[in-house]
Amino acid sequence: MEWKLTIIGLVFAAYAAGTWHFLKRRPFQKAVCASLWNSIFWALAGFLVVFVLFFAHGRGIGHLSFNTRLLLSGLIVAGCAGAGFFRHKDDPVEYFPRIFTENAEWTETLAGSILIASGIMFFFIQAFSMPSSSMYPALSAGDRLFVNKIKYGVRVPFSHKRYLRFKKVEKGDVVVFDFPASSAAEVQCGGVQYGKEFIKRVVAGPGDTVEIRAGVLLVNGAPFPEDERLLRYRSGELVAPPELKEDASAYQTLWEKRGLGNKYEVSLRDYFGPVKVPPDSYFVLGDRREKSCDSRFWGPVPQTNIKGTGMFVYWPPAHIKKIK
Repeated sequence: MEWKLTIIGLVFAAYAAGTWHFLKRRPFQKAVCASLWNSIFWALAGFLVVFVLFFAHGRGIGHLSFNTRLLLSGLIVAGCAGAGFFRHKDDPVEYFPRIFTENAEWTETLAGSILIASGIMFFFIQAFSMPSSSMYPALSAGDRLFVNKIKYGVRVPFSHKRYLRFKKVEKGDVVVFDFPASSAAEVQCGGVQYGKEFIKRVVAGPGDTVEIRAGVLLVNGAPFPEDERLLRYRSGELVAPPELKEDASAYQTLWEKRGLGNKYEVSLRDYFGPVKVPPDSYFVLGDRREKSCDSRFWGPVPQTNIKGTGMFVYWPPAHIKKIK
């Protein structure tokens, strides 16, 4: 996520500022103090290496969490670097300032680069890795794509507010959004989705009525145009409809409060609704319905949660294409 990059950039900037401050006061006369401060530099470097490798492996920044493995990796590198630094005790007055000047310059450069990257991700373009086959054939598992984040307006960092909307969310758009969960304790589709980014196709907007009957998607009573293209990719038999215990009003309320999927589970796959999409919200589905955790199970996506729209796949080379 963008805020993770921002925090990392700020930490590097703080280390650079602290190093310049210490160099002016010349506190590194003792090897112990110098080793401890140098260990912090190498801990940051080790953390950044793990971060980059994690992203390059295809998991994506959005899936990265500050966990114990990352911390231990940084500490191991820090310990080795710090212990090795005790060897340079011969001329600390000359040696330490040179080393820490290089450290400060490196961290300043990295901090600037990281903060610029986070700014680009906040406002313009973000890389996203497709975690599953729920959007096949538009996207395959493992596809990496760019997300246009400015199309729906300029988003204020660390908030859901947007300004200068260039285009409204339309039916058929493939959008990336923050999963609409209220807390990490909420379980949807058999797991915790809080804090994750999802990518699905918008099939209905505010005020639209959505229904699925025998696997056929109906929006305002008419078959959804995209379904005709996707029918050939469906597999398996239809799942039997749920035995409903609510009237239409209670069903609508349960769906809006994200409780429908936990109650009826997979039986909603091919027989769902009808429900009415509430104001400032959207109904999203995966193109591969039998493999998708979407609005059928956990309700509508608030407009404020939508981050951008998929532009094109850039990796692997064989899959490069514009997303439709």
